[in-house]
Amino acid sequence: MYNVEKYLEACLDSIYNQTFQDFEIIAVNDGSTDGSLGILNDYRDKYGKMMIVTQENKGLSATRNVGVSYAKGEFVCYVDSDDLISPVTLEKVYYHFDETVDMVAYNHIYVDERFELSELDIYKEPEIKPLKGNGKEIYMSLSKVNKYRNMACRICIRRTFLDEIGITFVEGIFYEDVMYTLICYLKAKFMVYIDEELYVYRRREGSITCSRKFAKGADSYISV
Repeated sequence: MYNVEKYLEACLDSIYNQTFQDFEIIAVNDGSTDGSLGILNDYRDKYGKMMIVTQENKGLSATRNVGVSYAKGEFVCYVDSDDLISPVTLEKVYYHFDETVDMVAYNHIYVDERFELSELDIYKEPEIKPLKGNGKEIYMSLSKVNKYRNMACRICIRRTFLDEIGITFVEGIFYEDVMYTLICYLKAKFMVYIDEELYVYRRREGSITCSRKFAKGADSYISV
């Protein structure tokens, strides 16, 4: 996170209010100069489940890499600190993992700064069954119908799979998701894609997305 005090409480509420509760939060404070760190401390003291890592400002890629290095969970999800996740995101993601699945991907919606999570109809039954299979094949299927997006926040990855392929985010670049998510898809021997809007991407003034033209059990907890 970096200077997101306006959005951080809503983000944390969406994580702490999950229907699946066997998770940890790795919160990386990337040199914030506003009240973001104070908010993190308040939530950690009140609710627990959170490790806070503070560093000098290094950018999004380095921050993600640091977060993963501290994660102890069997699976890793990414949540940007000005975004939200559906209350059922972790439950639905965890349901689709078995010993054969390297990665679970899911859909998202874009919202503006005024969006409230209560507006999202998250308990409706999905109309499309999940895609299951080789990551490259699913990538090709999603690309044909324009549903593939290079967004790290749309995938949850088995930690041993990350270690196996040896991938990290390239530091010092914008759109660090592009190569990272593509490699994960292409390297996944077996994955699941859920065509449900489980991630809420807030497009706000001043964010990277809006500053450029936007292109079309206890040992099994999740690190967020």
